[in-house]
Amino acid sequence: MFGFHKRHRSLISIKELEKEDQLGELHSREAEADVDAFDDEEIESSDTHRQTRNLTMIYLLFLAEAIMASSLSAQVAILASTATGCFDTDASFLRSISECAYFAGSSAGVIWGWSADRVGRRTVALLGLVGMAVCSRDCEKATFLGQSLPNESDESLTLMEVLNEKVETPPPSRLTTSQLLTAPSILVLLASYAMLSLHSTTFDILLPHISHTKSRDGGLGLPCSWLSTIKLIIAFCAAARILKFVPRVIERVGLLKLYRRMTWAFPILYTIVPLAGLAASSDRVAPAVAAVVSVLAMLVKATLAGAAKVLILLLILSAAPDAESTGTTIGVLSIAELFKASAVGVSGISYYLSSVYSMQVVNGSLWAALAVAALAGAMVTRKVKETPRVGTDIPEACLVWQGMFDSESEGEESL
Repeated sequence: MFGFHKRHRSLISIKELEKEDQLGELHSREAEADVDAFDDEEIESSDTHRQTRNLTMIYLLFLAEAIMASSLSAQVAILASTATGCFDTDASFLRSISECAYFAGSSAGVIWGWSADRVGRRTVALLGLVGMAVCSRDCEKATFLGQSLPNESDESLTLMEVLNEKVETPPPSRLTTSQLLTAPSILVLLASYAMLSLHSTTFDILLPHISHTKSRDGGLGLPCSWLSTIKLIIAFCAAARILKFVPRVIERVGLLKLYRRMTWAFPILYTIVPLAGLAASSDRVAPAVAAVVSVLAMLVKATLAGAAKVLILLLILSAAPDAESTGTTIGVLSIAELFKASAVGVSGISYYLSSVYSMQVVNGSLWAALAVAALAGAMVTRKVKETPRVGTDIPEACLVWQGMFDSESEGEESL
């Protein structure tokens, strides 16, 4: 999965590069390069194979992370003896606390992104895989940490040999981490994603509480025993819609314009859903209609939230000034995990108010809070730029023209 490779880098300062003459020569050299058709097909097939392996690894990591996150809800039944399949207010608040700790720990992504830029993405990925395996298998054996298992095979390749392999280290980037984290365009993009994470995660945390309350009380009116199945089906449907429609819409509308329109859809959605639930809860409407409206609202929300996360990743990749800062730039997004953790505060407020006010007032306040947070995020998105500006966001002296290519060894398939 991880191939041995060396990365060669060529850097030319912008100040030392004449804009017209030097760039013209570079383009002419590329145009004069003569490559046979057979070589082009071979290179294309090799690149496709490499991309397939990388995507497979990424999907497996996402699957493992989703399994770990979903396993938190199973602990609620152990911590709260009164918890059942339909979460009451106490169990919902307890579950939100456990998810808060998980999201807070996820904020360390900026450190891993910075490490990937310094020591290499392969090394960090291997460390992450080993760490996930250790946490999943041996966390209950904390007293035995520090002891190693015997290795009977002398010919097998150990992890330390892989990490200690001498790889040519590229020269450090001229863009420092502090300059990257203080760039106005990146800060605005981070603020927009933080607000998106706040109201989207708050909705997901409060979903077990809102779903099984009646529509006339501001809930979704769904049977709690169906909630897990409905969420699973919605997740698959939303992923299929995102995969099919988002690339086409980006080509027609544009990346930044599409992201701005999506952020404005959230406050409208959080306003329409409770009003539609109230209208569907009248005696003239069948209860199944209210359930269908709620499921459609959950599908729209899941699709918008998933598509917005894809767009924010594309925007943060566009904001990376050079390849040596990509990991740090993506790691900055993990700071938004702290805002996901703060969603437990909204859950705590609802937990406190539920003993004083009626369920209709509590749920109405929750929908209003979601709409206000989404509206604030949409206002911030108006300031988002698709790419950073030289001089305003990043000093000219920090930018370089660079070219990179990977040189793989014959023993790549051995690992």
